[in-house]
Amino acid sequence: MPSPILPLFVRFRVVVTLSLLAGVAGQARGQAHSPQPAQHGANPTVSPDGRRIAFVSDRSSPGDIFIMNADGSDVRRLTSDGGHRGRPHWSADGRRLFFNLSSNDTTRVYALSVDGGVPTEVARFAARGGAMPIGDESRFVIGVGPWTAMQLFVTGADGSGRRALTSDRAAYWCPGASPRGDLVAATRQDSASMQIWIIHTDGSGARALTRFTPTQGRPQCAVFSPDARRLAIQSEAADPQDTTREIGHIWIVDVTSGQATRLGEHVTPYRDELPAWFPDGKSLAFQSDRTGRWEVWVMKADGTGAQQVTR
Repeated sequence: MPSPILPLFVRFRVVVTLSLLAGVAGQARGQAHSPQPAQHGANPTVSPDGRRIAFVSDRSSPGDIFIMNADGSDVRRLTSDGGHRGRPHWSADGRRLFFNLSSNDTTRVYALSVDGGVPTEVARFAARGGAMPIGDESRFVIGVGPWTAMQLFVTGADGSGRRALTSDRAAYWCPGASPRGDLVAATRQDSASMQIWIIHTDGSGARALTRFTPTQGRPQCAVFSPDARRLAIQSEAADPQDTTREIGHIWIVDVTSGQATRLGEHVTPYRDELPAWFPDGKSLAFQSDRTGRWEVWVMKADGTGAQQVTR
């Protein structure tokens, strides 16, 4: 599958911002075609205080947003309209979650209280690739153009100060912003390869960070650590025993050197995906289909101590 699998946006189902732009599980899967399991717990993100995890689940309808304590207790559903496919984005104060609603070439960003209630529109853009709040949440990264050649821009919440981050003949998606909002890490795909690139939010300094080989897989969906020194990413590669299936790992990548470390190494055809940092930088939440369906798991940032937290 050479191009990204992208979320379906349906009328007021408040599809979650993709890690933004892209939180779809297993976004661009190259040539492998692993079946998509049920999303009992998927697309996790951790609250700023590390006490709660927001996630997507189809346990009660075809995709709703839930929050729970970090140990899996006190699960609460925040939406009941179904259709959610992406990842929520926590506000800096941990009181709200941001979501996208896209129709044709317009993306609306909504905020929803973690106590529930009616979502409030906070921004609207002429963009079809979703929008991700960055920094102090007065700016957004938006995706513009066709899916096969998506380009990234930074803009104010009111559409002012729009600045191109990318302009070359490649597709960029699934961006993750640094905590200070000065850097964006994005998945870049051209005819030759898929890699993670780093770009300053003033549009300068774009560079390839990863140099993954086909056996290492297709790196994507990077998230910065709290100190901005590391990225957690996902990468899937075809199972050499059955190329219709994939083996997926979480990797940690040094932002300066690009050195990459694979976590929880395994040869069984299951996928660990969509990592999310805890605020102390010592642990990660992620989704895995190792049980046969997507569930939220937590592990240490060195790949040890993996525990399933959704049931």
